[in-house]
Amino acid sequence: NGGNVASQIAVEAITENLKKQYRSGLSGLSIKNLLVTSANVANIKVYEKAKEDESLAGMGTTAVIALVK
Repeated sequence: NGGNVASQIAVEAITENLKKQYRSGLSGLSIKNLLVTSANVANIKVYEKAKEDESLAGMGTTAVIALVK
C-alpha cells in the first residue's frame, strides 16, 4: 500500500541525507537543521513519487528522527 511505499522512501531519503551531510563536531543548531532538512528531503521524494504513480496519490508516512552521538 501507499503507506509502506512512503515509509520506505522516507527511510532511504533520511538515511542517505544524514550520511552525506553529517560531520563530526556539528553544533546543536546545525544538527537540528540537518534533521529538519532530512525530513524535508524525504517529504519531497514521497510527494514526487505520489505524483508519478496515480495509485499512490495521497500516500504519506510519519517519521521520528534522532541523531545519537
